[in-house]
Amino acid sequence: LLRSRTFVNHITYVLFTFMALFVHPIYASFQLLNTLANSKIVQSIAKSIYKNAMELGVTMRAGVIIMFIYALFGFFYMRETFVIEDYENVCTNIFHCFISLMDFGMRAGGGIGDALVHESYIDGDIKLYAM
Repeated sequence: LLRSRTFVNHITYVLFTFMALFVHPIYASFQLLNTLANSKIVQSIAKSIYKNAMELGVTMRAGVIIMFIYALFGFFYMRETFVIEDYENVCTNIFHCFISLMDFGMRAGGGIGDALVHESYIDGDIKLYAM
């Protein structure tokens, strides 16, 4: 009887109902997962993610390596420009620079360039900007 998927699903549903009634109402939100478990579309999405998990993992590692190389470049050559919102230098060490690059680069709509200070090309040496 316990090997039946439907029976275990119903027992879990009833358990979360009692937990929502007697422990805390937040447990009622877990009952929404039941609608996802019964959806064929969600099941096919989950199956496609599990089927290609190795390829997705390799792609994620390649992205992290490329971002780390960019963080190294930024730490050694552009440390002064990695100032977020005109007050905080986010490249005090390589780890902090990498974590800030991951954080602000993923959240900003245009990448890390949206979060950094924009340089003025009016004053200064033109050779520096040409590099």
